[in-house]
Amino acid sequence: MCRFSVAILFCAAHAAAGPNTEAPRLTGLQLDGRIDAAWAAAPVSDDFSERRPTQGATPPVATRFRAAIDDEALWLLVECDDTPGGVTALTRTRDTVEMFSDDAVSVKIDAHSDRRTTLGFATNPLGAQLDYRAIQDGDFRVEVDRLWEVAVERRDDGWTAEYRIPFAALGLEAHALPPSIGLNWSRDHARRNATYDWSLMAPPYSPVSASLYGTLRLLSARTEDAPEPAGGALVATPFFTAGLREGESSANGGVDAQLSTANTHLSLTINTDFAQVDLDDQVVQLDRFGLFIPEKREFFLAHAETYDVGRSGVFQPLYTRRIGSGDAALLGGLAVSSRHRAEEGPAVRVALLQATTRPTATQPWTSSLAARAERVGTGRSQWSSGLIATHRHGEDPDDHNVVVGLDATYRGPAPLVVRAALLGSMTGGSAGSPGVAVGLGEEELAVAPALHLRVVGRDSLVQPLLDYAFVHRSFRADLGFIERGDVHDVTLGVNVEPRIQAGGLEKATITVTGEGAASGAATDLLDWAARLDASLTWDAGTWFAVGGGYRSDTVRRGFVVGPREVAAGSYEGAFASVTLSSPSTLALYGSLTADARAYFGGWLVGGNTSATWKPLDRVRLELACDVHEALFETGEDFTTVVANGRLSLGLTTTLSLDLFTGYGLLDEILRAQARLRFEVLPGSHLYVVYEVLDDEELSHTLLAKLALRVDAW
Repeated sequence: MCRFSVAILFCAAHAAAGPNTEAPRLTGLQLDGRIDAAWAAAPVSDDFSERRPTQGATPPVATRFRAAIDDEALWLLVECDDTPGGVTALTRTRDTVEMFSDDAVSVKIDAHSDRRTTLGFATNPLGAQLDYRAIQDGDFRVEVDRLWEVAVERRDDGWTAEYRIPFAALGLEAHALPPSIGLNWSRDHARRNATYDWSLMAPPYSPVSASLYGTLRLLSARTEDAPEPAGGALVATPFFTAGLREGESSANGGVDAQLSTANTHLSLTINTDFAQVDLDDQVVQLDRFGLFIPEKREFFLAHAETYDVGRSGVFQPLYTRRIGSGDAALLGGLAVSSRHRAEEGPAVRVALLQATTRPTATQPWTSSLAARAERVGTGRSQWSSGLIATHRHGEDPDDHNVVVGLDATYRGPAPLVVRAALLGSMTGGSAGSPGVAVGLGEEELAVAPALHLRVVGRDSLVQPLLDYAFVHRSFRADLGFIERGDVHDVTLGVNVEPRIQAGGLEKATITVTGEGAASGAATDLLDWAARLDASLTWDAGTWFAVGGGYRSDTVRRGFVVGPREVAAGSYEGAFASVTLSSPSTLALYGSLTADARAYFGGWLVGGNTSATWKPLDRVRLELACDVHEALFETGEDFTTVVANGRLSLGLTTTLSLDLFTGYGLLDEILRAQARLRFEVLPGSHLYVVYEVLDDEELSHTLLAKLALRVDAW
């Protein structure tokens, strides 16, 4: 018990004041991965703590870093000591989280010191690159592409990485740098399956909790003979496409552009093509709710932190996958976000997103608009409040849907996060039937409310949870995601995570959860569930979990899944699962889950498995398969099989080939894609994509896209 108390006190003290260092202005820096004389004036920081397996311990090997700036970029140099022959690296391809299974370093930057937004830049001893964005201590997205450089050098006793990150990549102006930015380093040490942080990211805080970052002071005095830069950073990427589909040729072009100043970031896209975006994994929907698939397109991700209202995948007013997806191609879009801070006091953010999609056989021209204003507190104790509005409009004047809402969030210093949102919607009489997961919208022109409240405790040992949502039966959010309408939905839970740190066992996790859903009028209890989950995590990275419980579900409207028509009514029964996962630092690793649950008058029995094999640093094979058998006394049994496979070939750090296949038996859909990515110049890419879709009819598409990046200041 003493060890638990020490861990709690350590985390509380650490959260109160993170570490700090400074970046002097230096000249003569050369990107070669070496510690040359130009770095002599930069202070060295080496106070790293072990996050796992032994939280708060001093790492057995040293990690040191230095920071500097010049007239255009932030420079960082990190040294990772190790035992002779101990360095491990099996990932060469760009933008893959598999890098974190290697020896790797990741620098995390909160460029505007808002303590909730992260831009991350990771590399490994092979010089592979990964850039990512994270919001609100989570929502980790790797689809971000920033122009930055890194050079690595392997030594007998470790390795070194040297970064050059242009201020434009951070959304900063070189002539108007802030006095400081948020900064953290994390080092993954594969040989020990360990992670070390400069500013400790102690669980339950996520590895990208910007509220716990340290501070990097920018000593920005300019050299006397340095030219004064222009007042902004402009990145323009014109692109050209040419392709074949079913024997018909096509050619097109467009442009993406971003303009960053000290306070404002603007994104513009015209005639957009998203050929460079990965295909979504094939999934199967076995319940009556809509599927939530995360956004992958950089245009929409660039301003995502501003629109982060509600609970992702359950209740949110803006879900950008509804804009320009499927056949409704994006004609153009404009996104602007601006941030202004008074000398003393809170910051104010404002943002605007406008997008127009082309008409299809079933959908007219559509205009989508989202706007947000937010007041953000300063320091580690933050209250923020905001106003959000969305508007979808078709060609008919009465074909519209408007959502307006207020929200507020509290984060720290108490180990607590509170989020609340109150929304209202109004829908025109010609808006048509609501789509899946946008609400019910049963009354035309009704002003309908919706409410969401979430309270999460972030103590290192015990983390309670309360989540409540109310959605009126007439509420509708055409640009949002509503898991279910006309319901009061409550989740109560507590997570207990003692850190064992003995006998090779890192921690145990026990979670008790209760859920309930009542009708909108609060007259009927529709659903309820009680579950218990327990898991063990070993120092080596092995993970074992069991869980189970009992639930009751009320189907208010019948639906069809496979050959079975699930009738309206009440269904209840038990469920259970068991999972075993091997350490991801191995060249071959995977997980296996077996589960069974009562399923709308029958049973659903099966499991899923995944495996990753890295035989060479240029080759990675990922396979995942989910197989379930639905069994009913009525004889309407069916089998679901979903399989996804990806072969990634990192031929060089600038040339890669990805082969993807996804198959769903229940819907009889097969998708396959081969995508070649070649960085012809820094930030400029050639994509060649071949795609096959077998969905009742077989179609083939071949597309080439050349995107040329031009930077100006």
